[in-house]
Amino acid sequence: QEAARQLTPDEQAAKKLEDQKAVEDADMENIQDTFGVDKNNIYNMRPETTEQFLEFAQAIVERLTIYEKSPHYPTVLEHVYRNCCVEVDPDEIKKLASSLNAVASEKLKIQKAKTKKGKKKGGVSKEANTLYEDTVYDEYDDFM
Repeated sequence: QEAARQLTPDEQAAKKLEDQKAVEDADMENIQDTFGVDKNNIYNMRPETTEQFLEFAQAIVERLTIYEKSPHYPTVLEHVYRNCCVEVDPDEIKKLASSLNAVASEKLKIQKAKTKKGKKKGGVSKEANTLYEDTVYDEYDDFM
């Protein structure tokens, strides 16, 4: 029945765009296969679904974390976050900030736990104190 009914001009345009996109996607896939292009390369990815965007995010993470030991890495991350959030809704930016704060809190807890384990107590240890007491002359040593 649907095939028999006439499409409106808007529906015809939408169908034409959908068909054109399908042809372009197929052509792109053929070109990539022909030239051995890595589809998982960040520059070749064209995410559309949530799953594809998560794969894209993972590819970006893998690319960026190569440089995490560099002293310039935090500057790069700040620049990336700042420039990527220009057109993002403020509520989404708040979620991102909250997520980053949670990561920072976890890192601080881990760092504090490491410093507590590695830190020695101040003052003289009990063993050293009793050793010192035995070598000091006092009034009770005359009785012995």
